[in-house]
Amino acid sequence: MKRQVLLGLFFSVSLGLAGQDCQRLYDQAYKLYQADKYDEAIKAIDKSLATCKITGAADTVTHNFYRLKGLCFYYKEDYKQAKSELLRSTKEIERADLNHKWRRVWLNLGDTYRKLNKADSAEWSYAKGIGYYEGTPANELLAELLYKQGELLKERERYLEASERFFRATNLYDSLGAKEECYDALDYLAEVIIELQEYELARTYLARQEKLLLELREQKLIDAKDCAIDYYYIGKNYFDADDNAKAIQMFETSESFYAGLKGKEHLPEWLDTKIELSRAYLDNEEVRKADSRINEALQLALSLKDEESQAYCFYVMGDIQLAEGKLDLAEKSMLESKRLYEKIDPGSKDVGQAYQQLAKLYKKRNLLVKEEECLLTHVALSKKNFGATDSYATALRSLASAYAASGQFIKAERAYLEAISVYYAQNEAGMNYESTLEALGHLYRRNDQYDRADSAYQLCKELYEFNKEVGVEYGNLFYFMALNNYARGDFQTAIDQLQESLTIIRAKAGKQQDYFDALHQIAGVYSVNGDYVMADRFYRQALSLADSLKRVDSKVVALRSLGGLYFGWGKKEAAFRFKRQALQLARELPLPSLAIANAEFELGALHRLVFQFDSALFFYKRVQTAYRSEFGTRSTEYASILYQLAQTYYYLGTTDSTETILKSRLEIFKMINPKSVSMAGGLFDLGEYYGNVGNVKEAEKLFLQSYNLESDLTGPTLSLAGKLGSIGWFHMNLGNYTDAEKYYKQAMAMVESINGKECVQYGARLNEMGTLYTRKGLYAKSEDLLTQHLRIQERKGGPGSSGYAIAKNSLGSLYDVMGLENKALQYYLEAAKIIEAIYGRDSEGFAFYVSNAAGAYRDLKNYKKADSLYAMVVAIRSKYFGPHHPKTIGTISSLALFEKLRGRYQQSSAYYDAVIENRKRAYGDQNLNTLYAVEGKGELLTKMGSYRESVALLQSVVPVYKASLGENHPSYSGINRKLGVNFLNQRDFKSAARYFKTMLDVRFFQIDKTFSSLTERQREDFYAAIKSDFNLFNAFALIASAKVDYLGKSNPTPDNGLIEDLYNNQIATKALLLSSTARLRKQIISGSDKVLKEKFFEWEKLKAQLASYYQKGEAKTEEVEASTKKAIRDSLEFQVDKLERELSIKSERFAKAEDKKRYTWKDIQQKLKPGEATIEIIRIQKYGHEGWTIDGSDPKKPRYANHDLTDTIVYAALVVTPQTLAGPELVLFPEGNAMETSFLKVYQNSIYQREDDLQSYGRFWKPIAEHPSVKGKVKKIFLSPDGIYNQISINSLKNPATRQFVVDEMDVQLVTNSKDILVAKKADELNYYCLFIGNPSFYAVKKLAKNAPGTQIYSLTRGGTLSSLPGAEREVDLIGDLLDSASSSWQKDILKGKEATEQRIKTMDNPRVLHIATHGFFEQSAGVPGTRGAVVEVDESKSVANGPQLNPMLASGLFLGGGGDALANLKTFDYELLDRDDGILTAYEAMNLNIENTELVVLSACETGLGEVSNGEGVYGLQRALRVAGANSIVMSLWSVSDDATMVLMHDFYKHWLATGDKQAAFRKAQLAVRNTPQFSHPFFWSAFVLVGN
Repeated sequence: MKRQVLLGLFFSVSLGLAGQDCQRLYDQAYKLYQADKYDEAIKAIDKSLATCKITGAADTVTHNFYRLKGLCFYYKEDYKQAKSELLRSTKEIERADLNHKWRRVWLNLGDTYRKLNKADSAEWSYAKGIGYYEGTPANELLAELLYKQGELLKERERYLEASERFFRATNLYDSLGAKEECYDALDYLAEVIIELQEYELARTYLARQEKLLLELREQKLIDAKDCAIDYYYIGKNYFDADDNAKAIQMFETSESFYAGLKGKEHLPEWLDTKIELSRAYLDNEEVRKADSRINEALQLALSLKDEESQAYCFYVMGDIQLAEGKLDLAEKSMLESKRLYEKIDPGSKDVGQAYQQLAKLYKKRNLLVKEEECLLTHVALSKKNFGATDSYATALRSLASAYAASGQFIKAERAYLEAISVYYAQNEAGMNYESTLEALGHLYRRNDQYDRADSAYQLCKELYEFNKEVGVEYGNLFYFMALNNYARGDFQTAIDQLQESLTIIRAKAGKQQDYFDALHQIAGVYSVNGDYVMADRFYRQALSLADSLKRVDSKVVALRSLGGLYFGWGKKEAAFRFKRQALQLARELPLPSLAIANAEFELGALHRLVFQFDSALFFYKRVQTAYRSEFGTRSTEYASILYQLAQTYYYLGTTDSTETILKSRLEIFKMINPKSVSMAGGLFDLGEYYGNVGNVKEAEKLFLQSYNLESDLTGPTLSLAGKLGSIGWFHMNLGNYTDAEKYYKQAMAMVESINGKECVQYGARLNEMGTLYTRKGLYAKSEDLLTQHLRIQERKGGPGSSGYAIAKNSLGSLYDVMGLENKALQYYLEAAKIIEAIYGRDSEGFAFYVSNAAGAYRDLKNYKKADSLYAMVVAIRSKYFGPHHPKTIGTISSLALFEKLRGRYQQSSAYYDAVIENRKRAYGDQNLNTLYAVEGKGELLTKMGSYRESVALLQSVVPVYKASLGENHPSYSGINRKLGVNFLNQRDFKSAARYFKTMLDVRFFQIDKTFSSLTERQREDFYAAIKSDFNLFNAFALIASAKVDYLGKSNPTPDNGLIEDLYNNQIATKALLLSSTARLRKQIISGSDKVLKEKFFEWEKLKAQLASYYQKGEAKTEEVEASTKKAIRDSLEFQVDKLERELSIKSERFAKAEDKKRYTWKDIQQKLKPGEATIEIIRIQKYGHEGWTIDGSDPKKPRYANHDLTDTIVYAALVVTPQTLAGPELVLFPEGNAMETSFLKVYQNSIYQREDDLQSYGRFWKPIAEHPSVKGKVKKIFLSPDGIYNQISINSLKNPATRQFVVDEMDVQLVTNSKDILVAKKADELNYYCLFIGNPSFYAVKKLAKNAPGTQIYSLTRGGTLSSLPGAEREVDLIGDLLDSASSSWQKDILKGKEATEQRIKTMDNPRVLHIATHGFFEQSAGVPGTRGAVVEVDESKSVANGPQLNPMLASGLFLGGGGDALANLKTFDYELLDRDDGILTAYEAMNLNIENTELVVLSACETGLGEVSNGEGVYGLQRALRVAGANSIVMSLWSVSDDATMVLMHDFYKHWLATGDKQAAFRKAQLAVRNTPQFSHPFFWSAFVLVGN
């Protein structure tokens, strides 16, 4: 019963007028007002007012005239004038203090303000009237004021306040017996309670309203038409209160009344009823009835020519068609609805609703850009029509939800916060406010802002409790809070909240569907956390409840989840059983297609995870068909199945299909919404694919596009940090360590900004960075970061968590690389024990960690333990994956290698046969994975002496390697080595030479293409990997070039050309590590040429990518993928070559550094003058039989001969003179082992004891001196030493026949490589600036230490007090004076005392001479006592602080200013911490000194020539460091010498050099001058210093 409550006039019986004329005039005016003659009434009122003033009655009656006049204007719709008159009336009333009598004027004024759209003023006016009635008995006027104010508050969407006003009005009308008015107030009260989403309370008021309507009908206070209208409105409210059954009942009752009416006046109202009944049918899923009614309604609207109702019909029709899945028809109807609404009023709220409806359709169609556009229009129109009200906030919430769904976090957050602020300003604390807060909490949680999420959830919880809304929604809130706490690592709090959630939902919902959902959710959390027992318990409870509820759909959900749980648990068979049961039940559902597709989707995933790709493909294709039908091809669901198909095709090796599908998927995301997180994910996935197949440039481009898009959408999140980590991992695997570190640091900073440094996600980033530092060889830094990661996991997950096990394993891997096998083993076993406790002994996780422990036992040669653990891994994986699964076969492959290494050849052979058979079955016999195993079996046959069988197998591999990997791949080099060894063992030297030369061709190619882009440690690792190949060739060359080799076997066809190869290879690779790209990089970066820098950076990146192909010895790729990589590799080589040409033109330094010319002995010969020779010394390991292997795996225990490089050493001197014709002359020193031990000891003892040594000449020099090509023909030798020759002073050797020293008989000049004579410094590169350093202040406060006679060698680990060096100070002063007297062109700085700092040396700029007189230090290899001067194989990959070996480049150096204090404070010998300006200059630091154009470096410090000696690389120590830094020549000492002898040598050296400019001649003269001094005649004094260089 919607009726207008008309304004009435109530006048007092006695007006109290002073004169009868006023009364008469007022009566006349009032009659005119009642007759709607407002203009005449106004004239009468004006006349009355004039009369009243004359008679003096104005004080008591004029307010009535003004009020009546205001009402006249009100009904004339002149609201401004009405307001003016009514305000005059209120002023007169207040002046006369008549408010207690004349309160109705406030009602009239309030109504007028509403007409003027001045809601605040209207509210104030109603409030004034209500205030004057407070405390009075029930009054109909007070009820009307409350009713009117309630109407106003309802319009302003202040529903809570409105409900209070309607509630009071209802009670007042009820007490007064005003049933019709009470009915109207109840109607509005129900409406606002519905708006507050208090549906249960609203339904009680609707029931009361329904009862009251029945009373009015019975009392015949309303007619049939009013009944029809009133039942319609009650029906609408029931519909809004979510009671469809009652709504339909009311609408059908309304229709029954309309059907009995005659005429057409009621048709518009009947039309409204038909439309709303259609909506109710739709909500009740009675689609046919809904469709029938809306079509009736539309026809009626058309007949009435009612465009607004037509628009509404099309609106409802669109909803019906959308529910039916008729999307094209729905869109047509919706657009027509919008068109009609816009025609009526383009800015109306109805247009906004039409846009909101279209947004629903576009969301359904995955046209998210259009959805967003429609919602933005809806928000704008809501704000225009409603202002900052509930409707506007609700529109904002819809927009925020759309933003959140597409991953636009920043926009979603902004919209949610604005909606919340509107709700708050409206004092709206109902369900809209709560649900929006909860949605904001979800947004924060999903974007890793856990503290903010917690704040939102806690506020929402308080509101639920304040409003006493502690039902199912309240219970669900605890579930979401638990998810938030779980995500940030507070697992115990999460568990407590999950239990609370379960308790609340069970109490409120009973054992119903809501309780099933709660059980299922809690089980999921336990499953993710790896607590499979608890997860199983809750999933089974959920399954049982679904069964009791007879909810087949819920049973399907529970069974699918159980399948996933059991698969993660390692119970594969049970997992498949549950998934198949789910699929079977899905077929029993009423509409089974989607449920079947979802079940098949998960079955496909299981098959893919166990590498059953054909089965996976079968299910995925079925799902693809179903999703295409159900969702269309432009949906996220269809995109999801495309991704699974792409993954499956990739594993099957059909990468073309993978790429095509991933591109199609990306197009789908682009059509849906190109600015969404899904789009960012699609870009990233395609980038990962390109990265996997080696298309690095495209991969990097897509990664950055993905990152930038997601960053713009979400801002910093843990997910985004994870992407940065993935990009870092990508670059790390390419060898782009600089870029990798950059991305890892960004990821760490992002996680820290979100969650601080104590969260598990920060730990994961630490783990990534630690792994990178392990790769870079920065082991101390790596250990620090990985230990931090371990501590975080310990605090967050506890020492029994899987995260803690991961951290333990990472540290184990670090220690494994460091060579600390026992420590690595300890960590591997601890990790395995944790995983066993969590997942059990049958899990893949346990198998993974146990396999690592097995490898450590293998390295420790504890073969029994390793064997048992490998067997355990095979058993677990056979059970978990099946005996033919690639992971199982991979473990058997490891076992094959393991058994081969330990000499159990028969068992190894059996394992290889099993691997080959399985891989042939899985991949085919020409697949690379199969051929890797064939290669392994071939190598085994070589060890067993079955050379022909081995050759047959290995040769079958060669064509595929060549085609798939290319002729320059490490695996191609490796297969040629193995074939060469077979032919060598058969003494088929011609065939062996062919394969060995191919092997070295590949290695040289790799050196040319990758070496310059590697870090120092990478270079050392790379060189260590290839050195074995060159060593093998050297040994082979000695055998195959001799008529009778050192094995005593004759060779009828010796190949002398192999000695040429031996020489050429040596000069190409010797001192290979001396080149330093770091210096070149520094020089280019510090320059001003931007184009040069850009090209150089691009070159660095491409070289690193290229290196990643050539450094990996065994590419674990499918054949088709390998061929793709080969094509990309070829492209990279072309790009690198092109850039190098461009860089060489722009930079002379680059051209010099990247000079790849391969020099030969003939190039060197052309530089020699008559009487000169070059001699390359080469340390060679012999190849041959070295012991036997007895095969314990064969019952017959056969014995196999071991043929390999042996520990027997020979030294070869290769002589080239101007007369050499047929290649370098070979001079052999067969007693290499004795030379490095007993012979060296004799030499050193004679030096230190200052005795006459007549033996060493014959042992180290005589064969060279008496060789026909040298004796009597050569007076000057350029000697390039190797091995032990780096530790003796050749000039000090005494010829027993002539009683003369070598220095007397010939001029021997030391060079690092014979090809050094090909390169000379340009004169214009030299300057005249010299830097002299002598006697630094080692301590800030002078120590009372006895002055030493000269510089000494110290040990960092043993400490000690550094003595001052006054002799060193005199030395540099003396040389400075010589420079001053030689020429005025010379400039110098002499740094002594506190000025002689490390920082000054590091900042110097290419002095021509650098002379340092101070103490030095040299640490011998830990665990290798007495190795000073001995030849050792340096393995820098195991050189770490406190490790088994010390890094030689960090174990030697010089003490400078403050070095004594640094030495005293060095509690732990951590070399990586020495890389700082602390007064201790390590050789590692010296590599980066600015001495590229320095002609001479003099190290007047004790034993500066010492260091570890590496075969082919010279001395690892200061000598190598200064050569890397660019020094042309170096003077250094091999043993400690007194100050006096040193000063004589240095004085004479500088004197002769300054006079002649010939360093070598000057140094020789200086040595002779010292020797001729009687007290210094022994070689101990004059031959301690050596000059090395050009």
